[in-house]
Amino acid sequence: MSVLIEPDTLPAYGEGEVEEVFAPPTYSPPSSSRSLDTSLYACARNSVDDGLWKFDTRHMSVNFGPRLWGVDCPVYGLNATIDGTIRILGNPEHVVEVFILLEGTMDLSLPEIGTPSNHDLIFLSHSVNFTPAQINGSSGELSFSIPVPAQVEFQGTTSRTPPTYIRYYYGFVCTIKYTIKVGVVRHGTLKSVDSKTIPIYYLPKSRPPQPPLVNIPRPSIYHDALHIPDFQESDRVRTYQLRSIDPKNHLECKNENNTMFFSLPSPECFTSGYKIPFLLGLVFPSDPALGELYFNKIHITLLKRITICPIGTSLLKRLLTRSSSKTRRRDSPERHRSPNSPSRSTSPHHPAVSEELIFREWQISTGHVKFRSEYAEGICLYRGFIKTGDIGRECSWNLGSAIKVQYVLRVSVIPPDHMEDYLPNFELEETIDLTTDTWEMADRELRSTGGIPIPALGLMKSLDVDSII
Repeated sequence: MSVLIEPDTLPAYGEGEVEEVFAPPTYSPPSSSRSLDTSLYACARNSVDDGLWKFDTRHMSVNFGPRLWGVDCPVYGLNATIDGTIRILGNPEHVVEVFILLEGTMDLSLPEIGTPSNHDLIFLSHSVNFTPAQINGSSGELSFSIPVPAQVEFQGTTSRTPPTYIRYYYGFVCTIKYTIKVGVVRHGTLKSVDSKTIPIYYLPKSRPPQPPLVNIPRPSIYHDALHIPDFQESDRVRTYQLRSIDPKNHLECKNENNTMFFSLPSPECFTSGYKIPFLLGLVFPSDPALGELYFNKIHITLLKRITICPIGTSLLKRLLTRSSSKTRRRDSPERHRSPNSPSRSTSPHHPAVSEELIFREWQISTGHVKFRSEYAEGICLYRGFIKTGDIGRECSWNLGSAIKVQYVLRVSVIPPDHMEDYLPNFELEETIDLTTDTWEMADRELRSTGGIPIPALGLMKSLDVDSII
C-alpha cells in the first residue's frame, strides 16, 4: 500500500489580507518645538499605562508622558517644557472651562504646631485656560505645553528658579515645592469643579562659566628687598589675604610683613564632586622661624550654609524668636578682609543682606596639603586640594533674599598650643559657587537627547525627607 505525501505549500492570501506586523520606520524633518513625540520617548510611546504618568479623576484623565527618570513623580530640568494631554471623560459639551496651573511655593513651618502650614509663599505662577470653543473643537482631548522659566522675580530681585528642596530640621521645615493643578469646570444646576493637584520635581542643571583651572601657577617675585611673591598677577587666580587675630599677650612691635595669602582659581565656581586646587602662602620674610611653627596647624574646610532672612510674615517672626537660642550671627567675610586684600564683587546669585539669620551650617569636606616648597627665605608655599562633596549633589542657589544655599571655604592657621597666647591666628572665610555638572557647550547635551533637558538627578540625594540633619 502506497501513501502519497503531498509537499507542504504556503497558504494563499488574497489581496489586502496580509497584515503588516512591523511597519517600516518613517522619518520627518526635525521640529523646533519640543513635544511628547520625540525620539527620546520612542521606546515608551506604545507602552502600557503603568509606563506613563497618568492621573485620573471622575471627569478627566491627565497624561504627562512616559516615566523616563525612575523617580516617584514627573521631573523636569533646566529650560524644560511641561507637555501633556487632558482627556475629558463624558460629554465635553457640559464643560465650560479647563485650566492648568503651575505653581512654585516656599514653605517655612513649625512641625510641633501639629497643623499644616498655611504660609506658603508663591514665587512662580503660570496658568493655561481652555475656552468652551477650544474644548468642543478638540474631540475631548486637549494638549498643553507650559515652559518652566529659568529665572523668577521675588521680592524685587531676579534669581535663578530654585530646585525642589525638602529639608527637615530641628524645630522647623523648609521646602521649595512645585505643583501642577488641573481642573475641569462643568455647568449644570450646581457648577462643579473636578480638580487634581500633582506634585512635580524641578531639578535644573548648572555649570561653571569657564573650564576649570586644574593647577595654580607659581607666582612671580616682586622686585624688592623682601622678594615677596606677586599673588595677583593672573586673572585666572583670585588671592585673599588672611585676617590676623592678635593673641592675648600680643607684642607691641608687631611685624606687618608677616602675613598669609590663600589663592583659588577664578571665577570661584566649581563642580560638585570634583577637587578644587588651592595655594597657601606663609610669608614671614623678617621672622623665618615663625612660619615653620604654623606648618602642622593648617585647617581648610568646606561648609554648607543655609541662610534664611526675615520676610515679614508672622510665622517667620515666631520661627526667628523660637530659633534664636539655636542660631548665631556671623560677621560678613567682607568686613574681616584686610584693606590690602583684593575685593570680591557680590554675586548676583547671592545678594547682599544687612541682617542674616543662619539656621544651619555643616561640614562637607576637609582640605589636604600635598606639596610644600620654600619660595624664598621665610616664604613657604603649600599646594593642595579640597573636594566639593558628592558628584551632582551640591548646588548653590537662592530665592531672592529669603533663602540661600551657600558654600563657604574656611581657612584657619593657628600656632602650636604652647604659643597660642603669643602668636596670632590667621583666618579667612570666602563664599564659592558650586554647580551640579561640569563645564561644556550649552547645546551639546540637548543635541544628544533630541532637545529634551536632562534633570540634575544628583540633587535627589539632597531631598532629605526621611532623616533629620
